[in-house]
Amino acid sequence: IRCPQCGRGYIGTTAHGRHNVYRYYTCWSRARYGTRAGCDIHRFNAEHIEAAVTAALLDLYTHRGELIDQGVHLIAGVKISSLAK
Repeated sequence: IRCPQCGRGYIGTTAHGRHNVYRYYTCWSRARYGTRAGCDIHRFNAEHIEAAVTAALLDLYTHRGELIDQGVHLIAGVKISSLAK
């Protein structure tokens, strides 16, 4: 995952609360330099990101054939339209 503000990668970080440890994905610049000198973009809850990535991968592998068929038809259409010119 890349930061939309600075382009650096996100890394896993933790914050220690009074009773719990909270996991996040944080921009590398923010983790290294802080919000003033680095990136001030927000950090993401690790559980939410991991659930979204898992769902996206499951969808990809479940509908892989459909995705490949769509890509083949799209490329075939582009090649045909470029030959017609």
